[in-house]
Amino acid sequence: MVTVFSTSSDRDRITRLYDSNGNLLAEYPGYDAQFTPDQRHLVVKSATSDLLEVWPIDNGLDDLLARGCHWLRHYFVNYPEKKPDVCNILGLEAK
Repeated sequence: MVTVFSTSSDRDRITRLYDSNGNLLAEYPGYDAQFTPDQRHLVVKSATSDLLEVWPIDNGLDDLLARGCHWLRHYFVNYPEKKPDVCNILGLEAK
């Protein structure tokens, strides 16, 4: 489960999500990120404008990670060494 996120400066403009062990899970273009109180969305200030971008997390961050693992499943077949441990640890194998 994701417990930590790091938001960058105006110059870098990248928000990074980490698990509790410090493993990088995801990067989002933008900064000044915050989770909504219900943990169902990540709100990030756009990297290209001053608008806010809302990233749905649906059933929590596990669902977001599952979608990411699923979207990249064909890539991971060809490059299994690139597959993040979180896809295996949380049982988020591609279907």
